[in-house]
Amino acid sequence: MNKIFKALLLFSFSSPVFAGALTIEPKDVKSYVGQKVKVCGELAQIKDFKKGIYLNIDNDFPNQSITFVVWESGIPKIEKEWGSFRGLRTKTVCATGKVSSYKGSFRINLNSGYDFEVITKE
Repeated sequence: MNKIFKALLLFSFSSPVFAGALTIEPKDVKSYVGQKVKVCGELAQIKDFKKGIYLNIDNDFPNQSITFVVWESGIPKIEKEWGSFRGLRTKTVCATGKVSSYKGSFRINLNSGYDFEVITKE
């Protein structure tokens, strides 16, 4: 097998783009806790915390629909792919991952650029 084919094969099985995650609306996340989904919404607030960045979707905390949590180790990977988070405010962004609940809020943890996407309007 040549190297390009191996790389494409590996990418196709490791990337959420090919994982077939169901795309849901941010307002519906409470029905999908524990499930892997793709959620897209407007990035309303970017908030630093000790171990990473919170990306609040649709509204500022505490009224956000869901928070995409980018851990410190994932920040360089995602910013390499998509640019600074600060430049993405008010854009439509998507995260693919397992929905969890923490202190009454919903979240998806992000660790790589493959878990995150920016929707560009043409």
